[in-house]
Amino acid sequence: MEIEIRKIFGVKRGSNDKCPWITGALCLHDDRVILADSNNPRILLYDGEGSLLNEISLLGNPRDVVLLENSQLVMTLPNELMIQFLDLETFKVTKTVHVGYECFGITLVGKKLVVACGTHLTTLDVNGEILNTTPIRDCSARYICGDDNENLYFTGWNTDAIHCISTYGTYSIMPGNALLKFCRGLVVLNESLFVVGRWSNNIVRFSLNGDHKEPILTKADGLDVPVALTLSRNNTNKFLVTNNNGRSVVICEMVDPASKGQTQVTENESKCPKEEIEQELVNSD
Repeated sequence: MEIEIRKIFGVKRGSNDKCPWITGALCLHDDRVILADSNNPRILLYDGEGSLLNEISLLGNPRDVVLLENSQLVMTLPNELMIQFLDLETFKVTKTVHVGYECFGITLVGKKLVVACGTHLTTLDVNGEILNTTPIRDCSARYICGDDNENLYFTGWNTDAIHCISTYGTYSIMPGNALLKFCRGLVVLNESLFVVGRWSNNIVRFSLNGDHKEPILTKADGLDVPVALTLSRNNTNKFLVTNNNGRSVVICEMVDPASKGQTQVTENESKCPKEEIEQELVNSD
């Protein structure tokens, strides 16, 4: 199988003319795309072709998002030390939960929400009740995902490794070695873990035991400071990565080489000046 880039589109700048920084993303069942803009207080809704459908204003800047079965979006707001529930039919916030810590990545494992809160992981039920906290070591947790066996995988601030906590509480670390620099978003698909390397400008596929690893997309394919990663809900071979430090979206598909298609590029609406981008690269995590 090969990776084919199917679509690239730019993200609209904020109303205050600030560049977007898309740090969280997910694909809905109808191929619409939800984007969390950590540089502006908003959630963006795009169709699968890259056209903006809606822009929902928030009280704070969201870092990550996850979808519940009842069409509720749950988003983290680190500066406000809380998570919020957003109804995707009315686009209204229905619940606010004060976690008490900076909350970054979020994932749904079984019927529980797990939030990466830097020095520990916070577990909540799907109604937002806090169940427990788990201290972690050796990193400040940022992005997180889980597999079907409820094992957790997370990346930390300024680290080049993936940290793992098994269902039984066993803690382990998968080193990225020279392949990954500054790990960001990650997802599990079948028996593989896909991890974004922000400064290595790539996506690396790991076996879940960490024995095998290989880059599947690199700077040569156009990756430039990628951040977030999410899977399609309709096509398990399709995934989305936010690129250019979260200013554009790249939709990719794992395909048979004989069926390779053509990339569609939509004009990048953000058009951030080079100096502004470089400054935000220094300030952002």
